[in-house]
Amino acid sequence: MEESNSHDNSKVYVYPLTTNITEDHVKEIFGHFGKVVNVEFHSYEKENSKRYGIVDFETNDDARNSVAHMNEGEIDGLKIKVGFKSP
Repeated sequence: MEESNSHDNSKVYVYPLTTNITEDHVKEIFGHFGKVVNVEFHSYEKENSKRYGIVDFETNDDARNSVAHMNEGEIDGLKIKVGFKSP
């Protein structure tokens, strides 16, 4: 936990995400941890059926909570990784 407290970043990455997942889905799921101000999706270079998302929270604390609760979680049947986006 101490490691996550050292991050001063309100953006987290989420991967993998299927193309079934919409911006509204991400806002609903991650909105439990704070206000989501933006969601971006990016396709993997060679694998268009899976992609990753960048979730921008209003505060750094909200981002930390999402990492603590959602990393190794599951969305649409896939085990996901959630971590801090590099600046």
